[in-house]
Amino acid sequence: GNIILGMETDRGVDDRYSFLYKTQNRQYRHTDILKDLRDKDEYVFFGHSLNGMDYTYFKSIFGILASNTLSTPGLTIITKDVNAENSFKNFLRREYISLQSLYSNTVPTFILTDEIYRQSDTEINKVQKLLGHINAM
Repeated sequence: GNIILGMETDRGVDDRYSFLYKTQNRQYRHTDILKDLRDKDEYVFFGHSLNGMDYTYFKSIFGILASNTLSTPGLTIITKDVNAENSFKNFLRREYISLQSLYSNTVPTFILTDEIYRQSDTEINKVQKLLGHINAM
């Protein structure tokens, strides 16, 4: 039941820092997060760190979404600004995730938090639509 902070991956860190691996904790029990994330109606990512620790999750999840032709789930990525949005898209391209397939198989929406702070009606409407959709589920 306790949250275990650390990395999922078992590669890339010098042995001196192996304490950073989740699997080093004796209480660690693996959960199949990718199995839990399959076949959902809505995917919402609030912020992201597209680094090595999150790499396996992001690549797998977006690979699944890009190849899914059975349904059209909603996909919302809440991020800081246009630069973060572009960084996110570039990450997917570098990992050979087809943005065209992703956009064909999902309904992607980027919500930019900097624009919300600037009181952008467009971004505020996106948030309200998302909250309405989530509350209706």
